Amino acid sequence: MLYVTVGVIVGLSFGLNVLLLTGNIALNASGDDRGGGLSIGSTLPVIHGTDLDGHSVSYDNNNRPRIVYAALAGCPHCAEWSPKLLNATAQLGTDVLVLGYGDVETLVEELEEYRSRGDSVIIIDQAMLRRLNISGFPFTYIVDEMGKILHSWRGNSPSITTDIIETTINSFI
Repeated sequence: MLYVTVGVIVGLSFGLNVLLLTGNIALNASGDDRGGGLSIGSTLPVIHGTDLDGHSVSYDNNNRPRIVYAALAGCPHCAEWSPKLLNATAQLGTDVLVLGYGDVETLVEELEEYRSRGDSVIIIDQAMLRRLNISGFPFTYIVDEMGKILHSWRGNSPSITTDIIETTINSFI
């Protein structure tokens, strides 16, 4: 038993050291709720990135409540979550700020429906992911007109339906 315990501690220590030395964040696309995120009540930072056409853009909340949705290119859980979020926000007329991470060509294809309905889409880099404390996808915030985080969803649960998303958004905005 002692050998197993020592082995686990050594193994965990080695894994943590590798993570710290590489400076990389491990991205979780498992669709569960281990995605981190900023705390409820904190304020969203200014978000920098590029639009789907490659132009530099920033987002500073524009004094209106909205949904902030982070998607990973090619993520199957994001592909399941996105239509539910699109339907719920369309019913409510709520703006969505979409943050895409990963292969730009894939993101252009996957996020075009948001752009075509007038939502903002920003491609972000790993540094921006760190500032937002996002390490899992999909990740969604509800923010108020001052950028204060009111609610968040981490991952995609099949039990969360479009109606539940719509009801939750409506209760905050």
